Amino acid sequence: TGLVPQLTQIISKLEDNKKLLESEDSSFFERLSSFIRKVFNVKPRKIHYRLTITNPITREQKTENIEIEQFLSNLHKRVRFYTSFSLKKTPGYKKIELLTNDKIVEFIVTQLAENQTMLDVLLALEDYYKANISTIQQNKIKGIKMEIAALKNTLIKTNQRKAEYVTLIEEQEQMKKLGITNAF
Repeated sequence: TGLVPQLTQIISKLEDNKKLLESEDSSFFERLSSFIRKVFNVKPRKIHYRLTITNPITREQKTENIEIEQFLSNLHKRVRFYTSFSLKKTPGYKKIELLTNDKIVEFIVTQLAENQTMLDVLLALEDYYKANISTIQQNKIKGIKMEIAALKNTLIKTNQRKAEYVTLIEEQEQMKKLGITNAF
């Protein structure tokens, strides 16, 4: 749940940057075709960004095509998902509470991996917007480095807490094997 405020800010800034880039690229004919699509209720064309994503550990670079609307939609879903178990009384929290310890650890590991992948894409998007906007408009681009740093810190803390949780579980299992049941 520590990710929700940063993700919300990132979504807002990415949407603003997307609009800024689109407004710069739109010619008369593109605006006309956009108007016609709206009049006839035709879905707008999908916008793909060709991003260079760098693996932070290996420094290996790969190029990916990201459909920006889908990526933003996935970020919105992630915010709703994390909000769904942010309080103890929510159904999402109760659902996680019913999981076995192994499933909880598996869930956390999966979330950490997905969020790391998301961070890599966010860093690439930051670079993409800065590289593809005119120098006149560059000061209008909203940077997300601060939010990314906050996300990284949250993920680091989550990983540390996961390790502490795993250690606690292992200690409990050892105590059970030794016949000590009320140690925790």
